[in-house]
Amino acid sequence: MGDSLLSVQSISKTYHRKKRNIKAVCGVSLDIKGGEVVCLLGPNGSGKTTTLRIACGLLNPDEGKVEIMGESPSENEGVLANVGVMLEGSRNIYPYLSAIENVRYYARISACREASLFDRAEELLDQYGLAGRISDSVQGFSLGMQQKVALVCALIHNPSVLLLDEPTSALDVITKREMITSIRGMRNDGKAILLMTHQMDVAEKVADRILILKEGRIIREGTPTSLTRYLEANQFRIKLQEGIDKIPKQLEADFDLTLAQDEILLNTSLQDILVDFLGRLNSLKIQILSISRNLSLEDSIIRIIEEGENR
Repeated sequence: MGDSLLSVQSISKTYHRKKRNIKAVCGVSLDIKGGEVVCLLGPNGSGKTTTLRIACGLLNPDEGKVEIMGESPSENEGVLANVGVMLEGSRNIYPYLSAIENVRYYARISACREASLFDRAEELLDQYGLAGRISDSVQGFSLGMQQKVALVCALIHNPSVLLLDEPTSALDVITKREMITSIRGMRNDGKAILLMTHQMDVAEKVADRILILKEGRIIREGTPTSLTRYLEANQFRIKLQEGIDKIPKQLEADFDLTLAQDEILLNTSLQDILVDFLGRLNSLKIQILSISRNLSLEDSIIRIIEEGENR
């Protein structure tokens, strides 16, 4: 906690669906300081969106609590004025309103000063390339343009905490790059940002820390670099000349292998096992192109989720 702008403390949430109880979040905790981007990653149904909805006050947790700038929204709703939220699929905008009407609406309910409301709304829409369309109904906008309007709605009252759910989905390459630049700029301005995304390249470019969720629990956290290094220390990546179809079943039985297209992942940190394995490949006349320990962030996240590593 300390100087955290957003603190989520041991929250749990169960949904009751007919005769089933679905545990969506189980004891999730996180703290985000000003000038920090924390990324939540995980498969569908892992609890990311529920965590975000609890963090912004849209849902109440069954257990645990949330503090924003040191105060609990359940005790002081006014503290939510320091939070800006962008929901997945632009669900925080109204399709029959124009871009400027959407932004002005959110400015009013966020207690933005009336004197600066209209100027700031137009300024932000212009900043995101929407100056010529501010009076148009957003239902006629592309998905990417709707994403921009949704982000401006979240930013209009200059919040200290931002909760962004898939902010780069449906964006073209250029607009996606602009959005990444904007997120970095908001971090540099001292905002605390909680970001949900399925796009590993976005997480790698903006996240200071990554939290990986599986079945409602945080199973590992760290920087993008530390997450890949953790697995690189326990795995060798071996690329083959002719693919993996010549790998005999006995070799798979004798070593801890993961086979993927033209490469083998040898799961070990021991050089002796690597040497033994390479000797077996040589005896089978299987040619090797390269050996490395360079995993992508995406490879690392997938392996951590599959293995269900505990922190």
